[in-house]
Amino acid sequence: MPQFPEATRAWLAVYLYGRNHTRALGLRTAATCSGSELRRAAGLLGNAIHEMSGQPYQAPSYEDGRAVTKVRISLAGLRSIA
Repeated sequence: MPQFPEATRAWLAVYLYGRNHTRALGLRTAATCSGSELRRAAGLLGNAIHEMSGQPYQAPSYEDGRAVTKVRISLAGLRSIA
């Protein structure tokens, strides 16, 4: 496996963290970088990513506790007027 420079890994970690579906991979990549390199790549966000990379990843929960009701859709009422 090729070794990438730390600056490249830090930039990649920030990029991956910024997308919802690759956030966990971004944190794993950030764990291979120093805090100063992540700060250089993303400023205050780099600080936050560096702190989170040392903790176990928890996927975000989008549920707000309300019951979801399904809406039935019917195309039976749509008839062309000819």
